Amino acid sequence: MSRLARALGLAPDDLAPVARLGAVHAALGAATAAADALVQASFLARVGADALPWVLVLRAGLSPLAAAVYARAGRRATAPVLAALAVLGGAVVATLPLTMGLGAAGLIGAYAAHEIASSLLTMHWGVYLLDHLEGARARRAVAPVYAAARGGAALAGVALGLLVPALGARPVLVAAGALYLLLVPLAWLPRRHAEAVPLALDPSEPDEAPARGARRGWALLRRSPLLGALAAATVLLVLVRILLRYRQQAILDALSEGELVALLGWYAAGANVAGVALQLLITGRVLGRLGVGRTNLLYAGATLLTHVGLAFGGGQLGWALAARFADGELKHALKTPVSPLFYDAFWGADRVRARAFVLGAVSPAAQLAGALALGALVAHPATAGWAAGAGISLAALYVGVSAWQARAYDAARARGSLRPRGGIGDPLPAGSVEGGPGPAEGGRADGDAKGERENGT
Repeated sequence: MSRLARALGLAPDDLAPVARLGAVHAALGAATAAADALVQASFLARVGADALPWVLVLRAGLSPLAAAVYARAGRRATAPVLAALAVLGGAVVATLPLTMGLGAAGLIGAYAAHEIASSLLTMHWGVYLLDHLEGARARRAVAPVYAAARGGAALAGVALGLLVPALGARPVLVAAGALYLLLVPLAWLPRRHAEAVPLALDPSEPDEAPARGARRGWALLRRSPLLGALAAATVLLVLVRILLRYRQQAILDALSEGELVALLGWYAAGANVAGVALQLLITGRVLGRLGVGRTNLLYAGATLLTHVGLAFGGGQLGWALAARFADGELKHALKTPVSPLFYDAFWGADRVRARAFVLGAVSPAAQLAGALALGALVAHPATAGWAAGAGISLAALYVGVSAWQARAYDAARARGSLRPRGGIGDPLPAGSVEGGPGPAEGGRADGDAKGERENGT
């Protein structure tokens, strides 16, 4: 077992919690991959890529309300919230065959509902993960835990490729919805670290009334330079991904529903196997060497390269799948494991508010703006040319803002304005020893003795 731990970049006592969290994330990855392929294939075959702006507008309009409800409920115990969100996600997918009978409007609504449920699960997973892993362990464990999700997605892709040609899409949709229900018992499987206190409050105001606490949290977020960088990068990421999604869906639009489901199923299997290899062999090592901010910057560079390829690739199917990989599996392997680590800079209760603000307010606003702009592009006769130029320009800007985000994170850690030095996800300062004091005055590094937690990690 120690050899396995070393191969994964883990300490021997990390294996049990990583295995438990990996089981949860594998089930989530399988359910999400199957649902994404089935919902998108049904939408493209029956409605078409040109209706994507309506999905994005509907999602942008409803996401803030969903995020507000989550921000209130998410501060409670994380396991029941994860189970409730899983039931919601499964219900949306399992009832898709019924919404097909409502025509284009029903499928647009179902696609938007699936997107909102998936975003809530993503939003909460980062909080759930940090609630079960203390600082040093989280930095080591994030790559294998996320690799488990890619493994689950690969198995789901193989199942789709085999089952859909034999059974058709509708029975498999019900089965995909049932996959989400596996998360209900699994949500309680990981055991929190013995010293961990879930979503600990700022000790300077332990008895603060809930309303005042919420106002204080939002005030902290508004004046946080790191949050400003996170919000700006999120806006650009949303716009870059909207164009990636539209351009690849416009190419895939030419295939039938059955061909799409089979193609996307086998694609999911191969792409997620590649994602597992990337996460296990590369992501953890890159994160340990470069830190949070610079690892995050690599994904931004990949989106720029993909948009350049789409612009000059002549609408080939290979570039459509490359765009899908950049928008999905590469993001899951390289970007998604890193994103929650930025929020370790906030106290536990503020961590929920921060993720709800960025993912539930900033992201939907960017989605609305992007959907309206995309709608204008779709109506324009020179859509393809405009989309190509806009994609390259926005991706280049995203690279620059991601560099700013990395600097803002480093500056926040150096100032200690959000949390003491020694947070997770970055190399330890020179001269410090993991598990011992760093050079900051009175600071303590990750994984300190007795598992003392900084700021609710």
